[in-house]
Amino acid sequence: MKCEETIKKVEESNEFKEFKKQHPNAYLIHVFMMDAANTQVGYYLKENKHIITFEISDAGIRAEEAKPFQKEEHDIVALDLDKIKVDFDEAKEIAVKTKEENYKGEIINKSILILQNISEGQIYNVTFITASFKTLNVKINAETKQIIDHNLATLIGL
Repeated sequence: MKCEETIKKVEESNEFKEFKKQHPNAYLIHVFMMDAANTQVGYYLKENKHIITFEISDAGIRAEEAKPFQKEEHDIVALDLDKIKVDFDEAKEIAVKTKEENYKGEIINKSILILQNISEGQIYNVTFITASFKTLNVKINAETKQIIDHNLATLIGL
């Protein structure tokens, strides 16, 4: 799936248009996908430091507001769509290839992809939950396709 298509679907919805009227300064901060069944697009409200997440489902688009999960409170950096050269499918392919090269014995049960702008830049944070109850995390630069980091951890350790 293409990021632009997902974002466009949200931004063309009546829910988003009403939200944007009330919050004209809100800006795009993340796109989330879990196994293609759960897709969310998040916007940041700098004035109250909350995130509005628009969830796309068969039933339509639904918005939910929440405080961001942060160790230290700070403003969240906007996504720059002009710098994103990798889509969800390609990011997942890169992460699967990394799994095959480094963690052959692991079997993927669930896939979680988050496109966000963090200290490493605009990245795909790809997390696989494996059959052996581990998480395999692969961070991919969304502009260059470079793998920034990858690691395998047990869920029990989390």
